[in-house]
Amino acid sequence: MEKLLSAVEACFARHGVEDSQCVLALSGGVDSMVLLDILCKRDAPNTAPSLPFQAIHVNHGISKNAHNWAQFCIEECAKRHVPITVEIVNVDRQSGTGLEAAAREARYQALMKSDAKFILTAQHQTDQAETVLHQMLRGTGLQGLAGMGEARELRSGQMLLRPLLN
Repeated sequence: MEKLLSAVEACFARHGVEDSQCVLALSGGVDSMVLLDILCKRDAPNTAPSLPFQAIHVNHGISKNAHNWAQFCIEECAKRHVPITVEIVNVDRQSGTGLEAAAREARYQALMKSDAKFILTAQHQTDQAETVLHQMLRGTGLQGLAGMGEARELRSGQMLLRPLLN
């Protein structure tokens, strides 16, 4: 855990997170729960975190367990004194881009509603490898082979950060 905490701290230092408002994209999966714990472990246990952040769980309504995932995230955030919002989105299944791409687009649109300067996601090296492999199979160019960056601008004044990527 200490190595992951150091990686997150280094990412925050590189991008000037300090005391900026952040939003954690919390799916309830292992990766995002680990990042939630890392953000909370930066402070004393059983207290509200000093970094001003909240969690957002995006409920795509795709899984029959979607409500259960949302409830799990709400309960886990309550244990950690982290404010959470559940955003229910409609995924355009007729978009022609595929279900996964349409869900990703809906998720990012929901996350960008936040006024937070930084949106944090828990993507890591395995996700990076999958992205590069997927891009190779699609016959992408050099830009696609570069994979995901640690940071990218979502809109003016708002950055997506992947502090576990490296």
